[in-house]
Amino acid sequence: MSLALNVYRSLSWALTPLVRLYFLERLRRGKEDSLRSQERWGYSNLKRDMTRPLIWVHAVSVGEAASTLPLLKALHEECPQAQLLLTTGTVTSAKVMEGRLPDCVMHQYAPLDLPQVVTRFLEVWEPDLSIGVESELWPNTLTLTQERGIPTLILNAKLSKRSYQRWKMLPSLISPMLEKMALVGAQTIEDQQRFQDLGAPFVEVMPNLKLLGEPLLYEEKALQKLETEIQGRPHWCAANIHPGEDEVMITAHKKLKDTYPQLLTILVPRHPERASEMRVRAEGEGFRCAQRSLGEKLMPETDIYLADTFGEMGLFYKLSNLSFVGATLISKGGHNPLEAAQLGSYVIHGPHTFSNPALFQFLKNEGCAEEIQNVEELVSTILKKNLETKNAQIDEKLIQERKSGLAALKLLLSPHLSPTRGRYAESA
Repeated sequence: MSLALNVYRSLSWALTPLVRLYFLERLRRGKEDSLRSQERWGYSNLKRDMTRPLIWVHAVSVGEAASTLPLLKALHEECPQAQLLLTTGTVTSAKVMEGRLPDCVMHQYAPLDLPQVVTRFLEVWEPDLSIGVESELWPNTLTLTQERGIPTLILNAKLSKRSYQRWKMLPSLISPMLEKMALVGAQTIEDQQRFQDLGAPFVEVMPNLKLLGEPLLYEEKALQKLETEIQGRPHWCAANIHPGEDEVMITAHKKLKDTYPQLLTILVPRHPERASEMRVRAEGEGFRCAQRSLGEKLMPETDIYLADTFGEMGLFYKLSNLSFVGATLISKGGHNPLEAAQLGSYVIHGPHTFSNPALFQFLKNEGCAEEIQNVEELVSTILKKNLETKNAQIDEKLIQERKSGLAALKLLLSPHLSPTRGRYAESA
């Protein structure tokens, strides 16, 4: 083990009391799940079947977790005897994934990157294969897993220029982790080059997992009910928006009312607990609001509908012919725009798309997305688009991409699933 890794591990031990205090504060603020907080410390109420192999897949937040669905499907199809464990790091991701995970997948909160916690987690679960998604480079988690002889992979891997430059300054910390990686599946050639430069020996460009996902689910009855309540009014959706974007959307609504007096704007906060403050802001501008989590009905006079519930994003994309995708007017990098496009909603987004650049570019190339810089451009783009026309031309292209991508993903995974198949054969 390198000196840097030794220092990191020692500091992790020494700082555990402070981490506990910070964790308690997160619990108090609702940032951790109080009913399942022990999972973050490596404990579990679930049991694995020791006669079957176990594949551990880890993703941090909602977007990454959702992108694991095609991966989990491929793993189950290629290795049906294996148990599948998905860990995520946020309360929101757990709530969203609760209704989307297939029965063959168990969910746990990810262990904190403390050596004693990771060791406990590994002793409880004893995974045969570990797969991280996107940019999961936690030193204790990776090295302790590797020290047990468990193959480690990172899929859909990406490394921004900023992260790459930071890791370049810590070669004795990053290189030992990457050198032992069985595979890094990079999103782009640029990501591939960065991981190789940092020391990863086996790096391949792979299909983007977010291109392989099925469209978000929605309830047909709920869709029909909302369509009845809207009564044909022109409407659009601002989805997964963050602080700093609320004001822009409300201002856009005000400007659009000159052209569409009966306009309905649907605001979907990325974090539903923010709905109350968004409502105060909108009502302060004189707009009438209805809030979905409170069961408030859409009325003819409703200006802004706050869709502050979990697991219904598909419903509002399906409802809307045009959607702004959030985290793009602020420097957060943008959420997955394909979720809107797959359900026929034309995508408008801001300039900050560094979290999913290939996906935004793909949609722009297909004529299904447009970039705006400010509220004036947002308004003009909405005005030149027909709010009554569904954007269906992307469907066939996405189906083709999904089919070929899944085949390529299975081919990429196959060599790394052989040990799990073998263990099952020995224990059967």
